Amino acid sequence: MPRRQVACVKYRPVAGQAPLALLEEHNLLQQLLKRSIGVEAENNVLDTALKWVRPEDAYGYFKIVAKLFGPSNHPKSSLSMTNLGWVNIEDKTQPRSWPDFANCEADPVKCIGIIPFMSGEVITMESLHTIPGSSYPPFVHEAIHDIKSLLWVLVCLCLIQSGPGIKTRHEELDKNSPLFDPKLQDLIPHLFEGSQKEIETTKRGLHRTWTSFEEQVIMHFHPYFDPLKPLVLKWWNTVILGYRYCADKFYNIHSHILCLINKTIDHIKTIPDNDKAKQAELDHRK
Repeated sequence: MPRRQVACVKYRPVAGQAPLALLEEHNLLQQLLKRSIGVEAENNVLDTALKWVRPEDAYGYFKIVAKLFGPSNHPKSSLSMTNLGWVNIEDKTQPRSWPDFANCEADPVKCIGIIPFMSGEVITMESLHTIPGSSYPPFVHEAIHDIKSLLWVLVCLCLIQSGPGIKTRHEELDKNSPLFDPKLQDLIPHLFEGSQKEIETTKRGLHRTWTSFEEQVIMHFHPYFDPLKPLVLKWWNTVILGYRYCADKFYNIHSHILCLINKTIDHIKTIPDNDKAKQAELDHRK
């Protein structure tokens, strides 16, 4: 299968490329990985990566992906589709209920949404993650930006709510309360309640220092939502990688996020259900 010609990066066409040349790309990438992070990648991982990006870009991509999603508990194991959290797009058994927009072009003028929950790239109308030496087309509103908007809705709930139903963090946002949290009070308006310019500036800053998202945002979640912290962090990292490399995580973003959500649901089901706040809310709704 030839590598997809992605508009946002200059890629060499590989259709009809000699098998020897492809083997050389595999070997080059394996050498770089082994020298840099001490592991090799399985052949299907290399095949998938090289469908999207050049070997030199794939190397940088692997380094970041391995650091964020790789086998941290088993540093000597190889990089596989499973421990990298990748979706095997060749697996026809995976359910896909969403349409394929691979051959469609988005209209660059139609960037719409609710400002507090807009993706940083949509609200600024520009690509906030670029690779040196690559060319980028005019910004367009893609499916990945809608996935990012859904993430902002979840983040907002985790920051503002203190449990199920309509329970909010009144005391932590009240200056006269002993539980007052000035950092939380400052963060919420900058992300969701300020002017469009203020929200744009905040989200641009978060993209510029994207690896500190956990420290800047997630650590301020209410403790009730602690089980969702790993999901939100992986969701954020997945979208950022999609923006930056326009590769697997860009074109298969629905599958990646759905997989993360399902794993989180399965994990939450294992947590003992002694949530009095949830039971009280369910009783209130009766």
